[in-house]
Amino acid sequence: MTAVLSSFLVVGSIIVLGYLLQRNHILGNNAELIITRLVFFVASPALLFTTVGKSKPADVFGPAMAVQVISVVAVVIVYVLFSILIWKQSWAQTVVGSMSSSYVNAGNLGIPLAAYVLGNAAQIAPILLFQLAIYTPVVMLLLELTSQRKANIGKSLLHAFANPILLASFAGVIVMVTHWHVPNVIMEPIQLLSGISVPGMLLTFGMSFAADRTLLSSGSTGPVATAVVLKNIVQPVIAFFLASRLFDLTPANVMACVVMAALPAAQNVYTYATRFGTGKELARDGTLITTLVSVPVIVVIAFLLS
Repeated sequence: MTAVLSSFLVVGSIIVLGYLLQRNHILGNNAELIITRLVFFVASPALLFTTVGKSKPADVFGPAMAVQVISVVAVVIVYVLFSILIWKQSWAQTVVGSMSSSYVNAGNLGIPLAAYVLGNAAQIAPILLFQLAIYTPVVMLLLELTSQRKANIGKSLLHAFANPILLASFAGVIVMVTHWHVPNVIMEPIQLLSGISVPGMLLTFGMSFAADRTLLSSGSTGPVATAVVLKNIVQPVIAFFLASRLFDLTPANVMACVVMAALPAAQNVYTYATRFGTGKELARDGTLITTLVSVPVIVVIAFLLS
């Protein structure tokens, strides 16, 4: 338990540093954007390629993926019922709210936690591959069909599948299943670049809190509260019972599944809501509040399951 808490303190200190750097404009106004792009296009793909490539197929496509997928689907169904029966939201708003309650921040927070706290960045691979390869394209299609502001669905899907993290993960899967030994002259630079990923993500995650925000816009309180409860409490609880009871995973894998399920809503949710012009307040508030709530929730999970 002491080791887990120490890891959280290390992670938290870098997040705080990122906040202070951005709040005091030490690195300039564009620092968050530049570091985010470096991490997204270079460092994170390098990290996922190296970690997935060294993993075993059962670790990526085994019960852990089933736990994540089932918990996501269960939470989405619950939110849809609340949206239709209680909040009377439009179908497009329902899609955004469903994402806010189930689409985890596998990038900025999930990869660092998996790599540093859980000790294996490959722990994030199941939910990451599911979200990028299946969940995101489905959401793009649903928003295209239900929102008033239409986007180019072809370009949206192409953008989703051209995600460098997804492509690097798939490349890692190919290396994993073929047992190909990547030449050192190729692998060593990739491993060196992968070292930028975790601190870079944590810095930008802290920087994102420096912006002034107004929470809980009029009319969004109920849907946001529903999304927060589902994301921060219900989804990890479902993951726990699936991992420990249905699939009978080891304690370490149970903890990994529950921590991944307890991750906050991803910033991608707000990006998609903005692109299709629907549910922006719900996406913004849901992302921020689930992020704030997730910190003590994940600490409690680590305390109970470590």
